[in-house]
Amino acid sequence: MSNIVISGYYGFSNTGDESILWSIIKELKKNVEEVNITVLSNTPRETAARYGVNAVNRYSFWEIVRTMKKADLFISGGGSLLQDVTSIRSLFYYLSLIFLARRVGVPVAVYSNGVGPLRFVISRWVTALVLNKVQHISVRDAASRRLLERIGVKLPVHTAADPAFMLKPRDSDQGIEILKKHKLELKAKQILMGISVRPWANQTAYREKIAKAADFTARELDAKIVFLPFNRKKDVKESLNIVELMEQEAVVIDEELDPEEILNLVSCMDLLLGVRLHSLIFAAVAGVPFIGISYDPKIDSFMEMFDMQPIGNLDGFELNDLLIEIESVLRSRESIKRKLEEKTREMYQLVDKNNKRILNIMKNKERDRNG
Repeated sequence: MSNIVISGYYGFSNTGDESILWSIIKELKKNVEEVNITVLSNTPRETAARYGVNAVNRYSFWEIVRTMKKADLFISGGGSLLQDVTSIRSLFYYLSLIFLARRVGVPVAVYSNGVGPLRFVISRWVTALVLNKVQHISVRDAASRRLLERIGVKLPVHTAADPAFMLKPRDSDQGIEILKKHKLELKAKQILMGISVRPWANQTAYREKIAKAADFTARELDAKIVFLPFNRKKDVKESLNIVELMEQEAVVIDEELDPEEILNLVSCMDLLLGVRLHSLIFAAVAGVPFIGISYDPKIDSFMEMFDMQPIGNLDGFELNDLLIEIESVLRSRESIKRKLEEKTREMYQLVDKNNKRILNIMKNKERDRNG
């Protein structure tokens, strides 16, 4: 029996992070014959029930120590764990777990992390110090790799992709049923535009631009507008703030959905306008053309992987540029879908290759244990 411990921003009702966890667990269960998975979670009972794994409270130090001592592998990631913008305490929390794992002799895989920004000298110094002791480092974009190399990480840093690229929509009919539940009925060939927003740093001026773009698309292009919150606790309110500014009707999906349900819902869209990173990833995975608005370097890095650029920053994009882009993308959506399918296959292969490297680390640990 292989014992694997996984840490990340889990148990906070954030669809992006939950999709990462979902992907990791699916791949481990598929590729490891006998595996015991333990997740460090903010809501351990909910996580255990949802994914069929063990879970412990991410703040219970002694419970984590006991769990770690039995582990054959500790996976840190994915997501934007190694950054000090949220807070330097958050960065040190994740680094301390890595340090603890190495202290008790557990191999560590830093898995498809988005790294940075690291604003403080001490952040960069401690990150390099801790990561130089691990067995494997992979990041989800080239910018993260360059940052780690620049701050003094000497180990090879593999550029992979977000684990969510391993997921595939299974049932678009489920997405249609969710829309019907929210009283949205589509006419034949009517366009469906999804919008995913999030509150960020007291930015409010952008709301009116999104509202006007949604009104334009609904009125001039005969579209239905659906707001897709990727964090129900935060995004529903932000979505409603925008809907209040609109003249046309729009639907806000105010319902607790798991990552698979949201992915199936995204797969119904003809176009997705996204601020949340994983709304863009889900669109790519589902072959849905997307337009990104940047609030963080991770959006820019993601768009760069697809040879694209965000329409602008959350605090300063031009409405006219957005309207032109919406029309352009909708006109070209069939050719864009083909490009997305090709690129997401590449992302899938990167994640798959990275998963195989991590499984080899665990196999080496088992061979050492069995003599």
